[in-house]
Amino acid sequence: MKLHYNIILALFAMSCTSEPENTKPEKYKFASPAEVGMYADSLANIESMVLEFVDGKKYPGAVTLVAKDGKIIYESEVGWSDSSRTEAYRKEHLFRMASMTKPLVSVAAMQLIENEKMSLDDPVGK
Repeated sequence: MKLHYNIILALFAMSCTSEPENTKPEKYKFASPAEVGMYADSLANIESMVLEFVDGKKYPGAVTLVAKDGKIIYESEVGWSDSSRTEAYRKEHLFRMASMTKPLVSVAAMQLIENEKMSLDDPVGK
């Protein structure tokens, strides 16, 4: 029961924090792949792979961003944000985040493991 209160308290504390009014979030800077020790060849394949999935109707589209060392080295917007394919995806779109219980459950599980109330080898049903 104590674990539940800790999780609720942590979520409440995170939702109450705010940035000082004078502080502006730092924008990411753009860089070439070579500047951060990456090869441009593999990045060039990303858009064609995403396009293949969009054309195959496996998913409607994607906004992709690759960053390393705090620098953006690749970004693209591919596909459609609506089922009638009239509005293209843009990085400014709002995206729903699903399955947010997984991070909470994994933290709770690791706390149980630390307290020796559970083991990584235990069956899921336990």
